[in-house]
Amino acid sequence: MNAKTPRTLPVQPAGNRSRQRGGLMLEISAGLGVIAMIIIFSSDQVRNAIFGVRTSQAFQEINELVLAAVEYRAVEGDYTDISIEDLVDNGYRLQAYTDGVGENVYGEDIDIDPADSNGNADVEYTFDTQESCEQIESRLDLDNRLEDDSPACTTAGVLSFTIL
Repeated sequence: MNAKTPRTLPVQPAGNRSRQRGGLMLEISAGLGVIAMIIIFSSDQVRNAIFGVRTSQAFQEINELVLAAVEYRAVEGDYTDISIEDLVDNGYRLQAYTDGVGENVYGEDIDIDPADSNGNADVEYTFDTQESCEQIESRLDLDNRLEDDSPACTTAGVLSFTIL
């Protein structure tokens, strides 16, 4: 006769269960650490992408402003009454300033005024950081439309240049 004896599962001592739970907590902690590192890395990448887009937009805004000012001078003869508001009111192509407010892509000021004695126009374009200003300063070459000693960035992140 073959009598089957019931099988029983081995009983684990209480110490093993806590060791298993500790291992699970360690795995969860390691997983959360990896996720946190991925988030930190991707946020830096996003921040850099936004910085690049803003720099490109600022460069485009400055180009549009210089071209509009040159057109203004061709029509008006000089820069005597030039301003952002005047350019927008007279239909010069300044997409960023269609509301007539001199605010750039950084949410900062942009200003254009007649220069005192030389008949040129002075522009101040304010950035949120000096680093942003210097990025544009190094790229700005508008086919001899700017005075030789401009553009220049201040430590406050203001790009100043004179349009001929």
